[in-house]
Amino acid sequence: LFLQELNQEADPKSKMEMIMLYNKLTKEHHIALIQGLIRKDFVNLELIFGHLTAFVFQKEPYDVAQQLDAYLSQMLKRLDKTIIETGNSEAILKEINYKITQNFIIDNSFLGYYDITDVKYQHIISQYTLSILIILLAERIELPVFGLPYSDKLVLCYTQSYCSHSELVREEDILYYLVIGEKDLIYTLDDLKLLAMLQDETLELRSILPSSNHKLAENWLGHLSQCNFDNKTQHHLSSIYQQIFSLAEEI
Repeated sequence: LFLQELNQEADPKSKMEMIMLYNKLTKEHHIALIQGLIRKDFVNLELIFGHLTAFVFQKEPYDVAQQLDAYLSQMLKRLDKTIIETGNSEAILKEINYKITQNFIIDNSFLGYYDITDVKYQHIISQYTLSILIILLAERIELPVFGLPYSDKLVLCYTQSYCSHSELVREEDILYYLVIGEKDLIYTLDDLKLLAMLQDETLELRSILPSSNHKLAENWLGHLSQCNFDNKTQHHLSSIYQQIFSLAEEI
């Protein structure tokens, strides 16, 4: 309610004072706020990712949310609406790849490349965060693109058009998988099953079904805490992960 009032405030001075108060209150209770969000079955990925970004990179929560909103709006304008409206999954994936993915250099070696608020300045981004960015865009325009997290990357999963970001995806809903950065390879569930059979392995559901948004947030931070950064950074990220998710796992 406070945030709603803040966004509607017309007086610049009053709004600045409200922003300062919002940032102060949010940072004082940031851990509890994030824990509350990740306990929900379905949470808006932009909301939780904005808070995680502000918390991890020690930035003002309101500023991060505003920058993320503006950046997503800017990127959506690049997409051809006629292609999006056709519902042709392959054409849509190619449009996203051409207009969004190819604008970045993918590099996982530096913590700053995971900070989505700095991406527009440096045009270098991690594979994991770029995939999250595409899911955020998909969530805004109700494209059935979801995330399947692994320890080293986030796989995009394109499903049937009736799938929603507020419900679980089933095996029969899956159309394509896309690994951003690996020559943007598109493959199907049958391809995965064939590969598993050739390797004499059994596919588990967690290896083929996309995760809910709160799990994507957890895996993004978990991935960060496992990256090969310097010791000080690793310790900082590990501490953040434990503060947020150790209690959440107990609950």
